[in-house]
Amino acid sequence: MSRQPVTTDDLVAAGAAAYETLSQIAEPQWQEKPPRMDWTRHVIASHICGALQFYATQLAVGSDRYTPTIRLDEAGIKSYERPGLVKSQTTLLAAVARGAAPGTRAWHPSGLPDSEGFLAIGCTEVLLHCWDAVQGTDLEFEGDSEISDRILRRIFPWAPTETPRWQTLLFVTGRADLEGHESPGEQWMWHSNLLDEWDGAEPRSDMWVKR
Repeated sequence: MSRQPVTTDDLVAAGAAAYETLSQIAEPQWQEKPPRMDWTRHVIASHICGALQFYATQLAVGSDRYTPTIRLDEAGIKSYERPGLVKSQTTLLAAVARGAAPGTRAWHPSGLPDSEGFLAIGCTEVLLHCWDAVQGTDLEFEGDSEISDRILRRIFPWAPTETPRWQTLLFVTGRADLEGHESPGEQWMWHSNLLDEWDGAEPRSDMWVKR
């Protein structure tokens, strides 16, 4: 089956799904840490927003060097307002990706993604951290299977292809087991460069340890 690209619609859909779920988190729970996380749910949501804004800034400039980002002014932002902020930042990155010239690539600590690469890692940030945030609550969150498949084929090309898509995305990011496969643990890494630049190996990195 030919690979379908990650699209701006995928990122917007991920943001809408996260918004719907995160909006159901009770106010006291925002200051609590989910199981096995060093961050509170408040910090998790802040991280999602900061990451998306960072990606949008890098892609808008389109340089192979780091571009400083003006951070969101978080003063006075209440926890219950953060779901809407997450959704707004997915829309921002999607708009930048739509406007980027074909072939645009930009700096990221993991390489030089193109627009699709930034959309894929943006979707990953939103979906996985939304899943992180609801752990330890009565809420459940499951990423869309088709979006998960497109993410896997773009930035995790070594991932199994015949396994449940959302479970596999959780697996390759060290969040779940997958029968018959060895977990990457905290040293998981994505491939953000162009697919034809992948060397065929499964990368490892300490970049995400303790996230």
